[in-house]
Amino acid sequence: MKALHHFKRISNTILDFVYPKHCIFCGNSITAYNSMAICDGCKDKEITCKYVRDDRYHFDEAVAVLKYEGAVKNAMLNYKFRSIKYYANTYAYIMDKATKDREYLKKAVICPVPLSKYRKRDYSQTELLAKELSALWGVEYTPDLLYRSRSVSQLSKMKLPERRFYIHGSIDVNPQYDVYGKDVLIIDDIYTSGTTADECARILKIYGAERVFVLCPCYD
Repeated sequence: MKALHHFKRISNTILDFVYPKHCIFCGNSITAYNSMAICDGCKDKEITCKYVRDDRYHFDEAVAVLKYEGAVKNAMLNYKFRSIKYYANTYAYIMDKATKDREYLKKAVICPVPLSKYRKRDYSQTELLAKELSALWGVEYTPDLLYRSRSVSQLSKMKLPERRFYIHGSIDVNPQYDVYGKDVLIIDDIYTSGTTADECARILKIYGAERVFVLCPCYD
């Protein structure tokens, strides 16, 4: 086992020199072996989160960690659209660090926002994030708790009233799971208007969820 561990470490180090990771904060390359996509200069960078608690929403609280701009925006675009999956564990690490004072989030059932049927990708970025966090926190992970019951075109191109109209009734709860009386933590990638997260929370509470929280690595 030790030999295998050392082999993997050497292999990863070689790969990092040939195909270096890039820091999620500044975009600089990280040539030395590092499991996180954070350079030494940014490892102590201050994080300013966005918190949303509003009676107009069905979720009880939303927490989004990094402002979606500059190198952070480029990293998220690479993660979502260019299959650069190594950012997933870094986002999980940052979200964990940013929620140290919110232990109640780490006791909830974790589920990802379901990927739109219009998105043709080889993986779901929200599923990867949810899986990383569930492993980090040792809590229940249900990748298929929520599903798209109806296709919706790209919400980012719509104004807020249109988003709310078209998203309504497009997400449902998998009937094989019982969420009655449970807290649920929804993982999404970017918090913008909160429309999709709110619809997820609405349907979860119809099925009896006690509290619904939202956690995202980025906010716009």
